[in-house]
Amino acid sequence: RDSAYVYSKQGATIGITGRRSDKLKTVYKKCKDLGGNPISITLDVKNQDDCKKSAEYFIDKAGGIDTVIANAGVGGPDKIFSGSSSAINHILKTNILGVTNTVLPFLPTMKNKQSGQIVIISSIASTRGFLGHGGYAASKSAVKFLADAWGYQLERNNISISTIFPGWIATE
Repeated sequence: RDSAYVYSKQGATIGITGRRSDKLKTVYKKCKDLGGNPISITLDVKNQDDCKKSAEYFIDKAGGIDTVIANAGVGGPDKIFSGSSSAINHILKTNILGVTNTVLPFLPTMKNKQSGQIVIISSIASTRGFLGHGGYAASKSAVKFLADAWGYQLERNNISISTIFPGWIATE
């Protein structure tokens, strides 16, 4: 949300997405108040089809795409002794598939334009596992390696890719 506010102050057209429409409305309003041109889309990044449709919608409304920031992320304990893989699978699906579902639908347009920028939010936790949160660390390591692997192909098409490794961030 802070990135959305920075870009809005510059008058940019930005796409903002999230699962919770009430939170999205709040961010949309502030972006508008700051001078931005927000395009708001409620979606779950785990849903590949919705992400593709949302990317197409944004490209159509905005007239193209310059930068994609993939900030899919949830945390939580692995709950490895629960007898269920539900908790860790939720983290892995959101954090890994959320990034691929966010980024890949925009790449054909960027390739055709021969320009663009991809930013993937990983985590300092990607450097090693930590007690009880191996799923989170592994998912953030996975997106780091995806970005590394994609770099050569993207750069050949004048698309840059950056990975950001924030430390601990207090969220809901």
